Amino acid sequence: MVSNGVRALDYMAEAQGSRGGGDLYQGWIYRTQYENRVGDMTMREDVMKFEQERIKALQEERLHIQKKTFTKWMNSFLQKARMEVDDLFTDLADGKKLLKLLEIISGEKLGKPNNGKMRVHKVENVNKSLAFLHTKVRLESIGAEDIVDGNRRLILGLIWTIILRFQIQEIEIDVVKYRRFRSY
Repeated sequence: MVSNGVRALDYMAEAQGSRGGGDLYQGWIYRTQYENRVGDMTMREDVMKFEQERIKALQEERLHIQKKTFTKWMNSFLQKARMEVDDLFTDLADGKKLLKLLEIISGEKLGKPNNGKMRVHKVENVNKSLAFLHTKVRLESIGAEDIVDGNRRLILGLIWTIILRFQIQEIEIDVVKYRRFRSY
């Protein structure tokens, strides 16, 4: 099938040839160059589409790996309270497991969670967790509604922040204590 652009180039070549000043061969060259440019654009578009799909697939794979890793990390603590997270993005929505996790890893009591099933009760529980976290770490751009609504990126970011604050910082403190102990 011939595109309108190629057809226009054919007409231009014919017109140049019929006026006596043009050359049909020159028209053929214009047409060939046009087809090559269109072919290059189509190829570039195909490559860009492939790359965009590949990037999206890699992002989804990373999200899946983080979700799986963070779920296992949480469950390693929550098993002490006979609780378990199956789906990180939905199981934290009521705030109960998040509160329990923070109690376990911090060693502090955060109060009894609200057992209501309504959204307002869930938001209240998550707000308790976030209020506690605000006293320990700097949290930005995250609200209780984000957790209740299952915002994947913000939930993963929140869990990573908790890991950094309560797990990795503890490792650093232990290393410092060990170095001091060895120096005696």
